[in-house]
Amino acid sequence: MNNLRDFLETKEKFEPLLHHFVSKTIEEEIDDQITTDEVEIEFNQFLKKYFEFFPKFNSDLVFRFAESPIERIFLNSLTLLFVRKAMLGPWYDQPYAKVPRFLNDFRTAHQNILKLETDYVKMTGDDNFDNFEDFKKKQILSGRYTEEDFATFDWHRTVVEVFGWDAFRIVLQPIISNIKINNKQIRSDLLIWKPSDDNFKLIVECDGFKYHSNKSSFENDRARDRILKKNGYDVIRFSGGEIWRDPVSVSVELFEYLESKE
Repeated sequence: MNNLRDFLETKEKFEPLLHHFVSKTIEEEIDDQITTDEVEIEFNQFLKKYFEFFPKFNSDLVFRFAESPIERIFLNSLTLLFVRKAMLGPWYDQPYAKVPRFLNDFRTAHQNILKLETDYVKMTGDDNFDNFEDFKKKQILSGRYTEEDFATFDWHRTVVEVFGWDAFRIVLQPIISNIKINNKQIRSDLLIWKPSDDNFKLIVECDGFKYHSNKSSFENDRARDRILKKNGYDVIRFSGGEIWRDPVSVSVELFEYLESKE
């Protein structure tokens, strides 16, 4: 287990391990799912691109923003688990100072994109979006939309709508700006949420011994948990000791909890 921790904690050792997991998963999933059906082949091409990009993207965010070795070990173990299960997700997000606004803005952008799709089909009758490129050019020339607007639209429509709307997202070091305790905003280790489910909000705390070992910290943590639950958040705590001893078991426990919420 000591050797595994080394690979999960340091970027130099983790990246080759992640690459191995990704390569193995792509090889197995593509072999299993390729058929003569055009849609199935297209999905596999998407699956390959996803696994080549997003796990590495998640890993880079973890090494930039996770504040302790315990968090890095835990999150990287979870990343590997999702890769080997060939699960689309989770997406990691950098820290946000105003989490409720971030979640709301993301969902609002999605609704705006759905409206643009609906308006396009209603105006043109083109259900397959065969002439969408011409429509896009006209809209940009008219000044109604910009290139950046359509770049966001294309990314959202081909990535978020395909799988990301129902995937889990993990915000690192989120600040829950609309909830205060002792007149201070709450900052947590992780927030897990789903764009498609307004009611799913899970706070995960990785309690290092140094900051959670005295009576005052223990009581403050419980007070935080109560006020978070009162405001619609579930809370799960893992001790630094159990993460350090067996990161695989802890990530499996969280994975199974998330799977039960699907």
